[in-house]
Amino acid sequence: MENINDSGNIFISLFNQRPRDNVTPRENFLTESFVYVLKKNVDFCKIWLVSILKMPVRHESLVIDTRVADRYQDDGGAGSIVYPDVEIVGTLENGEAFRILIENKWDSGYNYNQIKNYLSLFRSQCKNYMVFMCQNFKDSLRAANDHSDVAGIEFRSILWEDVYLSMNGCIDKSGLLDELMVFMEENKLSSGNILTEDGVGNYIRGVKFFDDMKKFVDKLLNDFDWMFVKKGFSAKITNRFGRVAIEFWPNNTKNNVFVSVGLLYNNKDHKIPFAKPSQESIDFILRVEANPNLGDARIRSLDILSSRVESIRKDGSIAYLLNDKNNRNPHTLFIAQKNFFDLAKKGVTQRDQIVSIFEQCNKWVSLLFDDTDLLSELLALSLSR
Repeated sequence: MENINDSGNIFISLFNQRPRDNVTPRENFLTESFVYVLKKNVDFCKIWLVSILKMPVRHESLVIDTRVADRYQDDGGAGSIVYPDVEIVGTLENGEAFRILIENKWDSGYNYNQIKNYLSLFRSQCKNYMVFMCQNFKDSLRAANDHSDVAGIEFRSILWEDVYLSMNGCIDKSGLLDELMVFMEENKLSSGNILTEDGVGNYIRGVKFFDDMKKFVDKLLNDFDWMFVKKGFSAKITNRFGRVAIEFWPNNTKNNVFVSVGLLYNNKDHKIPFAKPSQESIDFILRVEANPNLGDARIRSLDILSSRVESIRKDGSIAYLLNDKNNRNPHTLFIAQKNFFDLAKKGVTQRDQIVSIFEQCNKWVSLLFDDTDLLSELLALSLSR
């Protein structure tokens, strides 16, 4: 095991993780890169360890290594040799010893039994920490829920975007830290940019705006479980009609019916006022739309929506139905909207903003679709000629 002050060479480390038959190198590459920067950049090492340990360490005491062999014991007393991705041992500033084991996921998903086996490796009386690091938000939540209450062990489930934020907080970007940050940005491991009210004008006038919104909505789709997907709807992200949105539609139908969720940046096509009238605004919307050529076949869906619109408005949202004065788009059976920045203003990170937006959307979905009436009617409508 190398002491933190010992020389390390990233090329030697990464050469051992080169592509070979029956070996997936991505996770190992990321692990070795992370450890290299952790060893080489003192500023980052201190910031990141404090985020895990909640107290400073004696930096000179640290020993950091990858894939250290250890044997776990299962419930029957047997066991196997395992290789946690990273082990860090050292001394806290108060003189107390600690040990951290880290499991990194990128290609592969969360494995309950793997983490359970790693937790059995902690046998010392020092302060023990198990860290699960991944890209997938749902995996991170599952791990946190499964292992939050383990006697004698502090469990941390963190995203790679959290690691990126720690990196971004460093004044000193040496030790290839800046290069690793670029790599993480290119591979969707970074935190992403928050959307700010002060920057809306510049966003709307530039390509970067659409790129940031696309990444935002992509996480909104992939980081949460959507009822529509569970009920057999297809989903895709589009930038059309003045919105960047997730479009849900019933599988194997004629694309007559859509439920869209996303960010409205131009209201010319939707033909509704912004929640805060402005030419440079963003609204979060949920829209139920159906082809006007379906005619009277849409009446039943509209009746159900009409019975629920007031509950949406009581929530503090703006909501319009087909033929309402402020809804002049004949495709829109229903639309709910709120100013994006009113919802996300408390967000310090992009993750904060995404969670706030999903929570609002979940309220709308619950008020509209808690029973099966509306969903069943939309499915039937989608099959209409």
